[in-house]
Amino acid sequence: MINVHHRAILCVGKSINQLLSLEKLLSLNFGQEYVIEMAENSSEAMDIIGTLFDINIETSVLITDYMVGDMNGLELIHTVKRKHQGIKMILMANKMDIDFAQRIINHSDVYNIIKKPWDDDSLVQLVKDACHQYDTDMELSGLMSRLRVSEQQKSLILESISESIIYVNLDYEIQWKNSIADRDLLIWKASGLCYKEIYGLKENCPDCPMDQVLTTKKPYKFERKFEDDTYKLIRYFPVFDQVGQPIGMVLTLLDITEQKRAEGMSASLLEMSKHINVSESVIEMYKKAHMYLKRYFELRLMCIAGEDFDASYIEFYGEGEKSFDQKQIETLLKSLRNIIKKNLNEDYIIMNNNMGTVVAYPMNDKIMLVVIKQWIETNEVALKYINTIAEQVKSGITKINNTKKITYQAKHDSNTGLYNREYFIEQLKARLNNQREIMNPQNRSIALIDLNYFKEVNDNYSHVVGDDVLREIGHRLQNSVRDGDVVARMGGDEFAILFLNHDRREIVKLIKRLQKEIAMPIKVDDLSISVSSSIGIVDNISKYNDYNILLKEADQAMYEAKKDKSGSGRYIFYEKSIQKKVERHNSIELSLRTADFDDEMGLLYQPIIDLKTMRIIGFEGFLRWRSLNGFNYSPKEFIPIADESDEILEIGHMVMKLALKAVKRIKEETGQGCFISVNLTTKELMNEKHIDGLKKSIVENGIHSNEIQIDITDRFKNNQIGLISKNINELKDFGVHVNLDDFGTGYASLVILNKMDINEIKIDASYIRKIRFEPDAYKMVKTMINLAKSMEISVTAEGVEKKEELDLLCELGCDYAQGYYFSKPVTLDEAIELRRESVSLYGIRS
Repeated sequence: MINVHHRAILCVGKSINQLLSLEKLLSLNFGQEYVIEMAENSSEAMDIIGTLFDINIETSVLITDYMVGDMNGLELIHTVKRKHQGIKMILMANKMDIDFAQRIINHSDVYNIIKKPWDDDSLVQLVKDACHQYDTDMELSGLMSRLRVSEQQKSLILESISESIIYVNLDYEIQWKNSIADRDLLIWKASGLCYKEIYGLKENCPDCPMDQVLTTKKPYKFERKFEDDTYKLIRYFPVFDQVGQPIGMVLTLLDITEQKRAEGMSASLLEMSKHINVSESVIEMYKKAHMYLKRYFELRLMCIAGEDFDASYIEFYGEGEKSFDQKQIETLLKSLRNIIKKNLNEDYIIMNNNMGTVVAYPMNDKIMLVVIKQWIETNEVALKYINTIAEQVKSGITKINNTKKITYQAKHDSNTGLYNREYFIEQLKARLNNQREIMNPQNRSIALIDLNYFKEVNDNYSHVVGDDVLREIGHRLQNSVRDGDVVARMGGDEFAILFLNHDRREIVKLIKRLQKEIAMPIKVDDLSISVSSSIGIVDNISKYNDYNILLKEADQAMYEAKKDKSGSGRYIFYEKSIQKKVERHNSIELSLRTADFDDEMGLLYQPIIDLKTMRIIGFEGFLRWRSLNGFNYSPKEFIPIADESDEILEIGHMVMKLALKAVKRIKEETGQGCFISVNLTTKELMNEKHIDGLKKSIVENGIHSNEIQIDITDRFKNNQIGLISKNINELKDFGVHVNLDDFGTGYASLVILNKMDINEIKIDASYIRKIRFEPDAYKMVKTMINLAKSMEISVTAEGVEKKEELDLLCELGCDYAQGYYFSKPVTLDEAIELRRESVSLYGIRS
């Protein structure tokens, strides 16, 4: 194939990937007019230049890396220049080389430098400039040789050059110039002095380079700004006579105003980019963009507009050299939105109207609108500048929004939107420090709020439902406090409030309202869920120096409030006495974790008497715990603590195992059966696996199901009744007798009787003790017995200690009784003897 190219561009570098990238880029932009060659080292580069020269292809531009293996880029440039002076040398340098390259660029053979990694557009433009410069130099070189041949040819050549060309003698007098110089510099007289005609000076330029150029015999160039704000690249070429004596100077002046403008735009874009990287304000970023646009254009308007409920609003308005009314802008924005909706794939919309050149940039839910005076659609540099500003603004909006989002997430709980634990503690520490610094600190208090039985919501309905409940609770808390109070989710189902400037009376009023709001039913899809709250409060926190102690004492107060198992919720202010209770609780909790339940716990058995026969028909099992360290723990103390964890399930399993063994042994040793009743806590009743385990144990021990009775209380919530009722019905279907214990002391006894199939109620001992002395207590017991009879439910009286109490119970028609009047709780051996001596004529109750 015959090569029709007459120019070449050579790239030298030791990085294959870099050379391939350059080859691809240069072939795309210069391949039609130039041969594109690559060399990996200086020797190969020199060979390629020589080969090209031999086939009449001139190397116009050489692009070399700073390091090329056997020599550095500067050495290669000097070597090439000795043989081929006209080639334009471009040095590529990374950041650490750039300062060195900059220092030598004006004193070497380097045409220009470019920093790595390069910008494709910048590199292409630089190569274009170098190619143009080479062509111009070649034209000038030819001109100089032809000047000696023909004056007529000289004039023709001068006029064909696209730059201003002026010849000046040694006395600084202009001897001739081309018509471009006439037009650009308004030089009408060939006899004028160069410094006067070109620069408008009265005296010779103080930094005139003529002497330097004539002495070194090398061309010289520099850039200069003129009074009309234009920039020109001025080059000096020495002219010598036939014997080598200097006779004058050729000056060329190339208008580089647009190039300088482009460089200024690039610098402005870099400044804008730096500002965006540190900006925390969207408005400040808009102002910067407005400033950079005004710097290079006759800007008439710049605004950022959003859309809210199909109506535009202007977020930022930056005026230019002409003002527009609001209606005119809104009409334009409406029109642009319609155009954008029809052209969703377009990066920007540009059009010309009576306002000027309008450029609009979609930015998600916003529009950036720029209106300038001149038409710029065909000006690629100007349009790219505006496009880049718009992209930077869009990027800045995203960055600032992301930063705000990250900041928000760092301070807020992701589910409820309330402040999180970390931010609450930060605020708490700040308030404590502030109170120590002021003379009369405000009365500030904190409250820790725990949702009662919330775990059952997650277990029964899923964590998704639980999250919905937490969000609604958070919303109610936030809406119930005053402005300035800090509400936070501390984790799980625990919340906290920092109250500012409230007295104790106001705190109580607020807490009661909060508990009422929390207790209101929460609708989640088709479900209606109710939760209550336990709240611990520390009033007047100014006396605290350590926030850890403050939170600890609030937590202790909250835990004390949680001991109320009525389900309605309770609040407690922290007092010193709570500390001892907490220490006792912690001691029991620790002992439970390390206890060997089989060795340390056991049952005592209290007889239950049939009041018609006055014979023992069964026993209630009472759990006792004597730890290995010798401490005796009351069930009223350790059962609620065990019920907070799964340890209660292990204890319950052990209790059932003991009860079954007792039933079996009593039957074996007395020849008569009886029942034993044991208590089940709410957690046991809610656990279907635990219920299945109880039934399995009864079967494995060969015990009749009616020989085991279950005592339950009414201390559970409405949303627990469904599952508990289901499990109780399973036990009853299995044949287990279910009793409602402590009847009359809870809040839901009648609800339980109405919703659950109960065999028996056990009237609490507190009523029996008062039956002899208080008419109201007598009436209540009578009412309970009559109610049970009407529902065909048996009645057991607990805590009978006096014969007079027994007589009244018999008079009222009570079925069964237990208490110290008959026997205290006894060991299994003692229970066997009691059963042997008092065999019921009617056998086991069914």
